[in-house]
Amino acid sequence: MPQNERYFIGPGLRDKLRDVITRVGGMPDTSSGATIPTRLQTMGGPAGASIKAVTFTGSWFLDSEKMVTFHGVTSTPNTVMATNQLFTIGDACNTQFGYIGKVPSAGSSYPANSWHLLNVQHTETAVMVNVTLTTASLDFTRRLMWVPYPGETSTLSLQLTTSTACS
Repeated sequence: MPQNERYFIGPGLRDKLRDVITRVGGMPDTSSGATIPTRLQTMGGPAGASIKAVTFTGSWFLDSEKMVTFHGVTSTPNTVMATNQLFTIGDACNTQFGYIGKVPSAGSSYPANSWHLLNVQHTETAVMVNVTLTTASLDFTRRLMWVPYPGETSTLSLQLTTSTACS
């Protein structure tokens, strides 16, 4: 195998390999009875270790900070300030779920390695994408979209008049 090839493994398999290496490394050498010292490379935790599930209420505007609560954490401190640099989130009138992470924010007015919004709960919403006028009907084509919060509904009124040969 060439020396420059690299393979990525998941955290579960990595932990099992470390356990096996530690057990084998600690076994006595059958010829001398001495153990072989084993040194394992220190590796970072799983990728999700710095990503946290949170909840929040109300609107969260673009380029603003909001106090969020770590989901499922009841002991204090269980809240942090997080920065939203993605999109404005409207008030869904109930608790919303999101994910935050500690990421560097170079060139920003926010402190480096502060908590930042990564994603929020989305809702499936039908959006009108096309209108067709026929002689007998007005047909609307809708497409299901995922939006960051329950969108507001509004009424669309179209004034229709028809001409006849007698007018």
